[in-house]
Amino acid sequence: MSLTALGLASPALADHGWHGGGGPPRGGGPPQQHEPQRGPGWRGQGPQQPPPQRGPGGGWRGSPPPAPPPRAAGGGWRGGPAPAGPRYAPPGRGPREAREWHQNGGWQRQGGWGRHERWEEHRAHDWRAEHRPWAQRGGYGGTYIPRGRFERRFGPEHPFRIYSRPVIYEGYPRFSYGGSSFLIVDPYPESWPVDWYASSDVYVGYDDGYYLYSRNDPGVALAITVMP
Repeated sequence: MSLTALGLASPALADHGWHGGGGPPRGGGPPQQHEPQRGPGWRGQGPQQPPPQRGPGGGWRGSPPPAPPPRAAGGGWRGGPAPAGPRYAPPGRGPREAREWHQNGGWQRQGGWGRHERWEEHRAHDWRAEHRPWAQRGGYGGTYIPRGRFERRFGPEHPFRIYSRPVIYEGYPRFSYGGSSFLIVDPYPESWPVDWYASSDVYVGYDDGYYLYSRNDPGVALAITVMP
């Protein structure tokens, strides 16, 4: 082949990507593989990876972050063992102080439920309006159950049934359980049957004062006081 022919062929080969180095491809052999063009940041260690995607505000859009531990709708824990709740720890109060509070009817402060001599009269007309928690009565000032006995006999883990109709004492229903006597100083809801004491399981709980709860209606808490 003449030099003139080679001179004419070289520009055509350059336009098709050949740049020397081993000669132009010849017929009959496989076509020569051409290396891809690289950007200025490539250093020869594999293909250049695209940068991680980020959101408009800089937030990560790669693999999702680990999900937070599940919680109940109201914020209660549902992942693993529940955190320990507050234990029963009543404040110290001498028997004389508690007895004076009881004798003065300390639960009647700020519009507490009044005295009635018949059981039927302790049924509420509008319990939500007539009920008073201890916080609205100025706090509980009566006798406290010792911690060891409370944890053995009281709380939601120890339901019981009164069975007999509470006796009216000093104008309030009185019942006994777990080595203590109690006065119910709240009316019972109008939605409860008149003989709920015989048909419902109840328990005594503590929340800055004592309350009687029914398992049939756990949203209701009747304020009660421990007899001295």
